[in-house]
Amino acid sequence: MKKSLVSKGPTLWLLLSLTAVQGVSANPPIASQNAPAQSKTDVGKAQAPARAETPAEALESRNKKFQSLESFTRVLNLLETMYVDEKSVASDALVEKALKGMVGSLDPHTAYLPAQQLRELTNDTSGKFGGIGVVLTQQNGRLEVIEVVPETPAAKAKIQPGDVIVSVDSIQITKTNIDEVLNKLRGLPGSNVKLEIQPAPETIAGKTVRPKNRMLQIVREIIKSTSVVHQSLSKGYAYVRVGVFQEDTSEQVDKALRLYESENNGKLNGVVLDLRSNPGGLLDQAVRVTDLFLDAGIIVSTVGRDRARQEVEYATKRQTHPYMPMVVLVNEASASASEIVAGALQDHNRALIVGMPTFGKGSVQSIIPLPNGAGLKMTVARYYTPNGRSIQAKGITPDVTLPANPNARAAAGLKSQMVGSTDVLKEEEAQTPTPPKGSRKEVDLEGHIEAADLSNSSANLGFASDIDKWPNNLKNDYQLKMGYTYLRSWSRFAQN
Repeated sequence: MKKSLVSKGPTLWLLLSLTAVQGVSANPPIASQNAPAQSKTDVGKAQAPARAETPAEALESRNKKFQSLESFTRVLNLLETMYVDEKSVASDALVEKALKGMVGSLDPHTAYLPAQQLRELTNDTSGKFGGIGVVLTQQNGRLEVIEVVPETPAAKAKIQPGDVIVSVDSIQITKTNIDEVLNKLRGLPGSNVKLEIQPAPETIAGKTVRPKNRMLQIVREIIKSTSVVHQSLSKGYAYVRVGVFQEDTSEQVDKALRLYESENNGKLNGVVLDLRSNPGGLLDQAVRVTDLFLDAGIIVSTVGRDRARQEVEYATKRQTHPYMPMVVLVNEASASASEIVAGALQDHNRALIVGMPTFGKGSVQSIIPLPNGAGLKMTVARYYTPNGRSIQAKGITPDVTLPANPNARAAAGLKSQMVGSTDVLKEEEAQTPTPPKGSRKEVDLEGHIEAADLSNSSANLGFASDIDKWPNNLKNDYQLKMGYTYLRSWSRFAQN
């Protein structure tokens, strides 16, 4: 059975062992149904029927296909029987290389997954990983750190976002040995791995420089990743951060909301949902999290090769939480499943989206098991927001554009748009997510598919004392403080 998933493509989750950010859905793909008539959207536009092939054209097409297959088998046979180094031309290795090459030129998210990588990918969506605790992006043979998981071996070694892993156990990283290197980053708990790290560039006297490379010995650990962390901002106001959409993410979000509702007479005054630096994950979990805040309407539509049909997920009243004002934080590293959530809540006018334009990965992948134990991860559709907006290579534009650094906001000339628990997390468990230095977006990835479509306000408004009680990492988070200020003050959230 095909498995549906969404996420940020080339990102390689190595919270210890995950080799790709995409996850495998626990549920079958959403049910297909005929597309309703579309007016102002680009979803499911009718296509002119293709001209039927004549018998002669059909015969010629089949002949060309068979000739190509014959050429492939002949080359395979010649290499197996005549190539000078027989050890390097085993039939299974040659076929695997051919399959990788076949799909590798299509788009950044379509890939052939060897059996071991498929097993790791399937297991990793449970949130248990083995390795060093970093999130990496692969681009042009480079492994760049985009996030370091708190309290992991990588964090203890002071690895930073923007650092580049140059070698692993003295093996220099190239375009051709990425899989080998990733396997070496994983290992038994307590075992050592040797890394050469090229530190992130620094700006000194107006010039960008890179410090000297560092050599590190890191002891691997078993790490459980938590996809949801939460914090009480003040009585009746909650902060919920979703780091990645895993198998139980919607249950964790639901549990957090119910905790704070129970402390406030069954209804929250407001919530900040933080999706910054969330690279995606499981499609069904993105849908279920969105469904916690909507009681009707479309959440997401997917359209594959046949644009006359679309698959639609709808919100239901079941498990929808009582209405509360809502701010959603996003940034340049919010991708895929997190864009589904932000786009749906924005189109339904259910939340104010605050932050920076998102990554722009608007495609859906399915994982199809193959007879040899491997799998094909294939882009099968584009996804669309409830209003029919394609996010592919575009991203979600926030309602309020707000850089992470208040100085950057001032430099950009942005004007202020302000108008008149018992489970408190440790600081290190709720660190502020930041986009990677020099981060790339979907539109920057080679071969990407195209789209088919206040700083003093809290004091003035009288709730600065709430912010003073936050942990330091939240207190110093400019986007969160401003999101909370909007949540408390903007008349948009007044319920009729």
